[in-house]
Amino acid sequence: MNDNYTHVDTEVFYITENIMGPFEDSSEYEQLLNNFNSLLSGSCSCSGNCTQLCRCVQASGGDNYLAYLADGQKKFTLIPKSNSCPIIECNDICSCSVVCGNRVVQTGPAEGLEIRSCDKGYGLFTATFIHSGTFICEYAGELITANQATKRHENNETLGKSNYIFCLREMSNDRQPILTIVDPAVFGNIGRYINHSCEPNCIVTPVRCGSPVPKFAIFASTDIEENEELTFNYGLNDDVKQNTTDRTKCLCKSKNCSGFMPFQSY
Repeated sequence: MNDNYTHVDTEVFYITENIMGPFEDSSEYEQLLNNFNSLLSGSCSCSGNCTQLCRCVQASGGDNYLAYLADGQKKFTLIPKSNSCPIIECNDICSCSVVCGNRVVQTGPAEGLEIRSCDKGYGLFTATFIHSGTFICEYAGELITANQATKRHENNETLGKSNYIFCLREMSNDRQPILTIVDPAVFGNIGRYINHSCEPNCIVTPVRCGSPVPKFAIFASTDIEENEELTFNYGLNDDVKQNTTDRTKCLCKSKNCSGFMPFQSY
């Protein structure tokens, strides 16, 4: 993975990918650890660049990315899915090329990203134009359980600290919810500096790169101009009717701002 970024906050440890959080004596932690140390059973035997016959592409319900040329370089954009198939990239045990068109997220964040001071503290900006569908970076941090997330959230509120915990809910084939929770407060990458917006220019999409644990991949949802701040919605399923007494005021300044930061539960 090519990741040459660093933190502006010296109290934060820079990591390029998710790491396991502290031990917890629970079945949820045991399952999380098992998934973290496991590999997806599927792999492809393609030679060179993968095609529609690739096993990983087929498991994804078709191509995940569309290739195009820009400034003489081959680049990729995310293809919107009309089905419920997961995005599965080729992995380390696949025989295809390391520059296969189905290896985008695992190669590392986009170039030209800059952490800058703003009215929200810090924010992530782009120094160059970003085409819609382009992979920006991963939202990486500690993988923790719901119990740990709840305790950390309560502790953040008590101490007046910012909350960076991100909870992803997916539905399994038997319609059972699958939770993946990441906290980049102390261990994280450049993705932790992306602020919330009620009208964001990025989306978070789960992408699996050889592991059952998905990466929280951030893609541009529209063309993003030079020097524009990168944002995503922290809670797309947020209930705006929740009691706003303890809610944090939203500073996104978008035309359709809800007024408050999303309500978080685990």
